[in-house]
Amino acid sequence: MYARFVVVTPPTTVVFTGNWVPENELARRAGLTTVPGSLAPVVDGYLPRREAARLVELLARLVISYFLAPSEQVDLGDPESAGAFIEAFILPAFQPTLTRS
Repeated sequence: MYARFVVVTPPTTVVFTGNWVPENELARRAGLTTVPGSLAPVVDGYLPRREAARLVELLARLVISYFLAPSEQVDLGDPESAGAFIEAFILPAFQPTLTRS
């Protein structure tokens, strides 16, 4: 559900890189909220904040990757396919820090 939100929600701010400064650094300097900062509270009840931010950033990057280069094995627009992908590849990486299931 949140992955679909990230894909279909138009950005409110576009950041262009200047002078070889990475986009995330320009956004931080400008005080813009990034995906981990804005969506991490959604999983705060399950993970410590730092791990929640890592999870959200990983998921956002995966959604963008699969959006730009679709896969025949995974359809993140299909809840069953996305759930199977998350259970197989994402949850095991964060299992040691989950605070509830």
